[in-house]
Amino acid sequence: MRLFIISVAAILSAGTVNATEPADSGAGEPACRAHEYGKLLDFWLGDWKVTSMDGTTVFGENHVTMALDGCAIHEDWKGATGARGQSLFFFDARDGAWEQIWVTADTSKPGGLKRKRLVQTGVYGGVIFRGMPVGEDGKHYLDKTTLMPLPEGEVRQLIESSTDNGKTWRTVFDARYSRLY
Repeated sequence: MRLFIISVAAILSAGTVNATEPADSGAGEPACRAHEYGKLLDFWLGDWKVTSMDGTTVFGENHVTMALDGCAIHEDWKGATGARGQSLFFFDARDGAWEQIWVTADTSKPGGLKRKRLVQTGVYGGVIFRGMPVGEDGKHYLDKTTLMPLPEGEVRQLIESSTDNGKTWRTVFDARYSRLY
């Protein structure tokens, strides 16, 4: 009987995954990084000065860092006017998609909380995320973020909204991200 108990314990512990370790793809890196889209947002990692596309207006600074062995990316935005926001981009290796949750200090205001999902890759070497937050009128609208690498390691972020289901788009934010260091 003692041998049986030890054998069952050995079998159960052999199949147990340590919850503090990332899921491994077998290639020595987490499944989220090994997936073909797992490193899709690496171009956006860094410390950034954010300006208008022509460089005349400073919008603020953004610090974008890798988290959880690359399965998530944390964004910490500090606007020139004192506005703050953070987002967590995370990669779901089960369906091969990135998602984003954007949060500000007041999630009751329009734009204070947004959820978006990767909908397109390869757009000028970048990506497009889209979601349907609630506007000031209480109705949902389309919200689209395009992140695209620019020459010399810069990034363009273009945020657009549509109230006619994507027939027309209005630019909400169009900025150049230049490395601080």
